[in-house]
Amino acid sequence: MWLGVGLIGLFLVLALVFFMGHGGCLIAGYNTASPEEKARYDFRKLSRHMGIFSLGMACALGICFLTEATGTIGVPLILALVGFVLLGNYWCLAKRTKPGAGFVVGMVMYLVFVGVLSVFLYSGEVTFYMDEDGIILDASFTKQAAFYMEDIESVALTDDFHVGFTKAGVNNAKVEAGRYHNQTLGDYWLYARTQAKHYLIFETTRGTYVYGDNDVVSMQKYVTEIQEAIAS
Repeated sequence: MWLGVGLIGLFLVLALVFFMGHGGCLIAGYNTASPEEKARYDFRKLSRHMGIFSLGMACALGICFLTEATGTIGVPLILALVGFVLLGNYWCLAKRTKPGAGFVVGMVMYLVFVGVLSVFLYSGEVTFYMDEDGIILDASFTKQAAFYMEDIESVALTDDFHVGFTKAGVNNAKVEAGRYHNQTLGDYWLYARTQAKHYLIFETTRGTYVYGDNDVVSMQKYVTEIQEAIAS
């Protein structure tokens, strides 16, 4: 928490420095460039460009550290800001010329990287399957869990649940799954839609499993059927 606040404060200070037309020594590449190379850039444009980037990073980090919209807003905003910095190599030239082959190749590679990363950030499904024998929990990017009804010691439905943090798994805009840890359960296995409103908590002979979804009617039905099955 304090690390996040410190980073946000740092980027706000950097934004102020850049908007005041200073901070050339803080810009990687520019600070070590030769006088001839520095002359190719308009420093007023460059400092303003970096000021916008720093302010954007402060906002992005605020979203990541202080809200639950890391995957949906925070990370995409950071990716956009990185692309914004790369474009500054062209936008901030004192005299714009046709972009060189290196710049074009670099931007294409970055766009490919963003495309591949976006597939991971914005894809995934969570599946809950139950029959008279047992339950199967499955989610993209993590291993499937299956257990028999006789393995279930208790089941509870709650809408007051904090997933905690991931120890091994995925946490993107659609899926939160894998090995997680929170203060209430300790280590447990999570299979949930991101920012689910309702959670089923299974205490089993093999550990704790949690399923998260927004369909409370179906989840209430699951609880009733499971309780009847383990009571018989």
